[in-house]
Amino acid sequence: TRYVYFNTMNLATKDSLRERKGNPSSDALVRALVRLHNHNVNLSKEGCLSSETFMRMSTDHWVIGRMSNFRQFYIAVERKKLSLQEVDDVAKRICENKLKGIFFHV
Repeated sequence: TRYVYFNTMNLATKDSLRERKGNPSSDALVRALVRLHNHNVNLSKEGCLSSETFMRMSTDHWVIGRMSNFRQFYIAVERKKLSLQEVDDVAKRICENKLKGIFFHV
């Protein structure tokens, strides 16, 4: 599981990204993260200040995008056969453990 946090107000970032060579899903994962980011940018332009999007990839991995109060949080859950509820639990756990209150839940 990897994550990226970005605060558009003060440009603060936090992440757990590591380059993993030989992982065929890396390109697809990056494309999915960019797609979610673009989706959140478009929502912001339309006046939406918070959103939560779950995307299940063809590789059975999950990508989650959350946006709230000019903060964006993207999570890639690279474990297969997880239900939506299990993925949401993983995302909440990462939010609570890694961001310690700086990200407001949607």
